[in-house]
Amino acid sequence: MSIDRSTITASSVFWWADQSAGWIYLLPPLASMHVLCIDPTVELSWLLNHSCGAVTIACTSSQAATEAGQGQADLPLERVRWAPLEDLLQHSSRNRHDAPRFDGLVIHDPQARVVHTHSLPLIDQALSMIPALLSRDAFVYLGLRRRYSLFRPHADPRAPLGSKPLLSHGGLTRRLRDGGLTKMRRYPFLVDGSRIVEILLGGYRATTNGESRRERLKEYLLGGRGAQVFAPGYGHVARASATPSSVLEEVTRVVAGAIRVAPARLHAVHFRLARGDKAIIAFEDLARQAESAIAVVSEDPRVTRGRRIEAGILEHLARLPARVSRLVPRHLGEYTVGRYACFIMTMLPGVTLDADSGSLETLQRQAMDFLQALHLETSTAVALDEAGFAQHVDALLTDALQRNPEQSSELRILRGALKESIGGRTLPTVFTHGDFKIENVMYTRTDLRMTGVIDWEHAAERALPLIDPLYLLFYNRTLRGLPWMDALAAIVARPALDADERRCIDQYLQTLGVGAAMFTPLAGIFLIHHIGRRVTLTLDSDAHERLRRIIDDLATRIREETRTVGA
Repeated sequence: MSIDRSTITASSVFWWADQSAGWIYLLPPLASMHVLCIDPTVELSWLLNHSCGAVTIACTSSQAATEAGQGQADLPLERVRWAPLEDLLQHSSRNRHDAPRFDGLVIHDPQARVVHTHSLPLIDQALSMIPALLSRDAFVYLGLRRRYSLFRPHADPRAPLGSKPLLSHGGLTRRLRDGGLTKMRRYPFLVDGSRIVEILLGGYRATTNGESRRERLKEYLLGGRGAQVFAPGYGHVARASATPSSVLEEVTRVVAGAIRVAPARLHAVHFRLARGDKAIIAFEDLARQAESAIAVVSEDPRVTRGRRIEAGILEHLARLPARVSRLVPRHLGEYTVGRYACFIMTMLPGVTLDADSGSLETLQRQAMDFLQALHLETSTAVALDEAGFAQHVDALLTDALQRNPEQSSELRILRGALKESIGGRTLPTVFTHGDFKIENVMYTRTDLRMTGVIDWEHAAERALPLIDPLYLLFYNRTLRGLPWMDALAAIVARPALDADERRCIDQYLQTLGVGAAMFTPLAGIFLIHHIGRRVTLTLDSDAHERLRRIIDDLATRIREETRTVGA
């Protein structure tokens, strides 16, 4: 059976291939290169097929090569061939002058699987034969798990503790230098299985939960040279020459041009690999004379679309009064780096929060203050006549029905209740973030002062109010450990709000001139938005039924309150 790219995109193979991709940014562009890879996972095979001009997968034996080819026959790996490593080595040894030369050698092994599958002497032999195997301007990339690390939770717990390394650092350096690869650098990794979570270019710097003891300990142990010792994995990149430049080097030059500094002054302080083939790299000017900047780099068209939307939104927000615009990144431009799209924006100072903390209520109040300012500055009245209702309610409903058709009957009932309640009314519309959670709020570590809001790709210039405040309260409840379905039920039910949440909501509605009686129908709008934009249900029948009851209960309350007001 053949599988097209759209099917692969939706599969776990494509998803996890994306998750192993971070190290590619450390290498020259691979599109025209023939790369030798020693026995990768199927996901990595797919990634290399997608990234390289041609790929040869070296397996443990002829049988393993045959089985690998047969096992992956249904995947679109048209650039990949499989061959026994020993045969490749013997052929290169016997025919040093006319044997095919590879442009690069890749071993990505943070789980220590390859070194346990292959005999170490065989891999060592491959490294010793670099002059025969590789072309003159080739590279070697070795992504390895450190034998011992204080941060083993980031590594695969199934991998043997203290598994034997490929070579000592000194031995590896000598092998590579003997092979003519004199340009070398070792990059410490934070890993999760085979997935690179973060590349520690300048040591670890906390970006979330900055006040926690764990984060402070990580900064102490993984800062500077400590990262080379204590990181759970690392990538060793060796090249014969400094040209062509790596993708990271090219991104650095582009960012330097955007903020108008010399590339030599620019220092990458944070390199995070987000899910979905997206690299987020933070840069600082060593001379402290230019603004810090963030580069978001990806070749995924979905990421590109989202970033372009965000760029337009940031440009719009920049025109608002300072009390709002100073808390939003500025878009500095979109650039092309090889086949990658690179979006550059100013970097807001501070860290974010993604766990329950004593700081949560303090940050929640500041976040609500920001929403009030943003929504008051952008408030525009709209009549919910037939056209207005279609634009601000039915459009959301269409998304919800497409995304989660299992709830179609209940959603249509909710729509009917909303039509009775707010149809024909005049309400404000506001500029809405669309995914307003505390994880997207930046704050200072020392005094918990809010410094900005990030991730605007889901924003809308005109939406009914209360969507953002309810997202904030909903996500905060999940951070406190409440299951998301319970959190959802509590947030859309006004009696279930705690005293602080009620104060926040009451003040927000009052600021916008919206009566308290509008809470329940606007909670209905939030629920439809959440189902249509943020939720994809792959749940059991009990969970589906629970969501149906939440929708039904809310529709019933809207109708009851409408009749009460009418009476």
